[in-house]
Amino acid sequence: MRLSALVVLMSLVTVFFNTAMASSVPDQLAELAAEANPEVSMLKHQVDALKEQEKASVMWQDPVFAVVYSNMPLSNLSLGHHPMSGIELVLKQTFPFPGKNDRRRAVAAAHVDVQRCELEELKGQLRGKIKQFYWKLVLVRRLREIRKKHITEVDYLLEAVKAKYASGEANQQDILKLVVLKEKLTDEIDDFTQKERELTATINSVLHRDVNVHIESANEIPLVRSTATLNQLTERAQNERELLKAWQKKTEMERRAADREGHERYPDITLWTGYRIREEAGLDQGEDFLSVGLSVPIPVDYTGRYEAKKGVHIANARASQEKYKSLLDGISANIETSLSKWERNYQKALTYSERLIPDAEATLEAALSAWQVGRTEFSSLYQAELQLLSFEEVVAVARAQTVLMSLEIELLAGEPPVTEDEDKS
Repeated sequence: MRLSALVVLMSLVTVFFNTAMASSVPDQLAELAAEANPEVSMLKHQVDALKEQEKASVMWQDPVFAVVYSNMPLSNLSLGHHPMSGIELVLKQTFPFPGKNDRRRAVAAAHVDVQRCELEELKGQLRGKIKQFYWKLVLVRRLREIRKKHITEVDYLLEAVKAKYASGEANQQDILKLVVLKEKLTDEIDDFTQKERELTATINSVLHRDVNVHIESANEIPLVRSTATLNQLTERAQNERELLKAWQKKTEMERRAADREGHERYPDITLWTGYRIREEAGLDQGEDFLSVGLSVPIPVDYTGRYEAKKGVHIANARASQEKYKSLLDGISANIETSLSKWERNYQKALTYSERLIPDAEATLEAALSAWQVGRTEFSSLYQAELQLLSFEEVVAVARAQTVLMSLEIELLAGEPPVTEDEDKS
C-alpha cells in the first residue's frame, strides 16, 4: 500500500515538474536573452548616447572678452597723448532667440524616445524568437523519441517475422524490409540529434554564452487554442507593438524638427558692454567711458535654407506616417496568416489524436493478429506500422505549430494572445 502511494506521489511530482518546466524555462530563457544579448547592450549604449546628446542640444555661445588698445596716434603709441586714445575692456554674450533651445531639446528627446522603442522592440523579438527556438527544440526531441519508440516496435515485429521465417511461414524479403526500416529510423535519429545541436547552439548564442550548454526542456508539447480574433489582435498590435510605436515617435520627431527649423531663422541677440580706460590728454581730463550695445543679425535668408530644411522634415513626417500604415497592414495580414495556420493545426492535432491515431493503432493490432494466423499479407502489417509512425509525427508537429503560431502572433501583436492550454499529453 505504501509502495503504491509512493508511486502515485512520484508520478504527480513528475507531471508537476514537467508542466512547471514547460512554462518557466522558455520564459527564463527569454528574459535572459533580453538582458544578456550584445545587440541589446549596444542599443542601451546608443540610448545613453542620445540622452547625452539631448543635454548637448541646448546651445549657448561662450561669452567673449576682448582688450582693445584703441585710437593711439602713430606718432606716440602711449596713453595720454590724444583724447580719443584708451584701453577698452569689452565683454560680449550672445543669447539664443527665445524658444530655440526648447525646440532643440524637444527634438533630441524625441530621438531618445524612438531609440527606446527600438530597444524594446528588439527585446520583444528576442524573447519571442528564443521561445520559438525552445519549442522547436522540444519538437525535435519529441520526434526523436517517436522514432525510438517505433524502432522498438520494429524490433518486436522483426522477432515475430524471424520466428515465422524459421518455420517457413514468412519470406526473407519481409525480414529485409523491417531491417531496412529499422536502419532508416536509426539514421534519422542522428538527423534529429544534429538538429538538436543546431538549435542548442542558436539559443546559447543569443544568450551570449557557451554554445554547448545543455538546455533542459519539456517532454511533451501542449495543444494551445486561440480565443482572440483578428480585430482584437490588430488593435493590440496598434497599442503594444514597439515597432509601430517607434514609427509614431519618428513622425512626432520629424514634426518637432520641422518646428525647430522654422524657429531657427529668428536671429540670436548679442549684448555687449565696454569699459574704456583713458588718461588725461591736454585739456581733456581723461575720464573713463562706459559703453553698452545690442546687435541682431538681419535674417535675410536669401537662399531660403530654413524653409527648405523645414520642408524636408515635413516630408519625412509624412513618409513615417505612411510607413506606419504599411507596417500595420503587413502585421494584420501576418496575424491572419498565423491565425489560420494555428486553427488548422489545432484541428489537425485533435482529429489525428482523437480519431486517426486510435484507428491506426487498432489497424496495426488487427493486421498483426491477422498476419500471425496467415489471414493477411505482410505488406498490410508493414504499411500499418508506417502509417502509425506518420500519424504520431503529424500530431507532434501540429501541436508544436499551435505553440509556435501563438508565439508568432505574440511577436506580431507585441504581447501574448489570449490562449487556452488544452493539455500536455
